[in-house]
Amino acid sequence: MARKTKNSDSPITLFSFQDIITSITGIMILVVLMLILHIIESHSSSASEESPRMKDIASLRKTLEEMEKKLKQEANWQAENEKIIADAVTSDLESLPFKINEEKRTNAKLNSNFSENKKVLENLKAEKEILDKKCILIDKQIEEAEEINADKEKEHQNILDMLAKLLENLKKEKESEEKRIYFSLERQEGKMPILAECSSAGIKVKIVKNSEIKEFSDDSSSFVGTVNSFTDWLEKRGTNESEYILFIVKPSSSRYVITLRDKVAALKYETGLEPVEENMNSVF
Repeated sequence: MARKTKNSDSPITLFSFQDIITSITGIMILVVLMLILHIIESHSSSASEESPRMKDIASLRKTLEEMEKKLKQEANWQAENEKIIADAVTSDLESLPFKINEEKRTNAKLNSNFSENKKVLENLKAEKEILDKKCILIDKQIEEAEEINADKEKEHQNILDMLAKLLENLKKEKESEEKRIYFSLERQEGKMPILAECSSAGIKVKIVKNSEIKEFSDDSSSFVGTVNSFTDWLEKRGTNESEYILFIVKPSSSRYVITLRDKVAALKYETGLEPVEENMNSVF
């Protein structure tokens, strides 16, 4: 029960004291928790730092144990083979001068061989230089020979081309020779002919007595001018009983050769007809 004062009618309360005590208690609890957390963290970090150190210490111990075992094994081997080692050392000391002399001899031989090999190498280098010069000369000669061969091949090709042209010309001449008609009049007796080759190009005439050759042609398609010029020429010459007209007739002259023969016959010339192929040429 709350007591009442004499001078006041309000009761006494302890709520403020309780608040202070409660807040202090909470602060203390918080501080304690923080300390506990700090201790746990420091302990875990120290444990983590000590663990690799412990591992290193353990590995070092193992290596030390292995080294001690090896040392014990070597000590045991030396104790067992002490006589053999002593004999080997004394024999090596006794044979050392002989070995030194042998090494000197071998070194001298090696030096002499080196000098000889050096001279041989120098000679080989000189020979190589000579061979290189010869190779250069040979390469030049090969190039010149290739150029000469190229020129000869060109000349050979030119000769072959010339021969081909000659063969072609000979072939053409042979073909044209085969297409020629030869008239031999050396043994002609009696009347002498006047040879008249008739074609689309006109009339080509050869007088056998004096070997005179004349040609008659015009640009017309009817060949009237050709026929008239030939007959006019015959009329001017006059009729000669010792001559006759031999017409060498090609197919292209069929349009005017009959008319020509009739006009020549009217001039009192005897006539004859010799049909030939169009591509044949007359050689008088």
